[in-house]
Amino acid sequence: MAQKYEAQQKQGYCERQEKRYDRMSRYSLDEDNQRIYGARAKEWNNKAEEFKKAVESFEKPDKKAVETVEKSGESGIIKETERALSFRDMNNAMEYAADKLSLSADDISALSMERVTAILSSVRDLYREIPTLNGFIDDIVLTDMNEIAKATLRWSEGKPRVLLKLSKGIFKDMSLSEINTFIDDCVDSNTFSSKSGLYGVFKHEFGHFGEYKHTLKRYNYSEDNVRESLGKYEFAKEIKELALKKCNLINSDEVVRSYLSDYACQNPAEFIAEAYSCTDSNNVLANEVKRLLRRKWGI
Repeated sequence: MAQKYEAQQKQGYCERQEKRYDRMSRYSLDEDNQRIYGARAKEWNNKAEEFKKAVESFEKPDKKAVETVEKSGESGIIKETERALSFRDMNNAMEYAADKLSLSADDISALSMERVTAILSSVRDLYREIPTLNGFIDDIVLTDMNEIAKATLRWSEGKPRVLLKLSKGIFKDMSLSEINTFIDDCVDSNTFSSKSGLYGVFKHEFGHFGEYKHTLKRYNYSEDNVRESLGKYEFAKEIKELALKKCNLINSDEVVRSYLSDYACQNPAEFIAEAYSCTDSNNVLANEVKRLLRRKWGI
């Protein structure tokens, strides 16, 4: 059953990638890109068909079906995060957050252990993936908002405090499975760029954290200068314009939407975060943004 479920998940991922490349092919202004993305859409369609057959054959297992699922983990189709954490009780989880992640997570202790474990596991994995942001978050808090998660930079007596806000309604009322399904639906509708569940949503927020840290450093933690810079998307706008130019793409919502998502069209900061959290390794625009972020922001 576990292998069948894994095959179903990977089938869904391949189908979402097929839709994305088909959309990119239809909206691209470059004929070469149209051909390339059309070919990629067909490749993902073929992969999806392989997993569809594997799902069907798990009711009557055969060696080929098992090999399809096992080999997919080595082919780069889906990047797995590290094994989830495990805690004795909530106190142990809060101690881990404070001692190992250097953050206060008391506000989320009202959630179920399953949810808290998933949240802390995602933060742990992202800190390991992006060492320059290790320990950057001060607090994880629950708040009333429509977004699943939201990066926030607050100031108190001239000192910055970095928060990862989580939707109180979503994390209290929805199971982890429902949250991940909701995220998948947002990817399918092109609201979000392709991303891997809760981890992917948090990585989007880490894109914002990278912007905060870069801006704080550039302006030597001057509150007025940092506020002004973030308010006009100074450094995010720079990365966006450079990436589009390097990819020979025009700066328009149509292009951004076809390569990334609707959410990426909101402003340059969301463009950066959506590209940074995009799991599509063949997306030339997302790859260029990530290259620039590594070179200029160190993330």
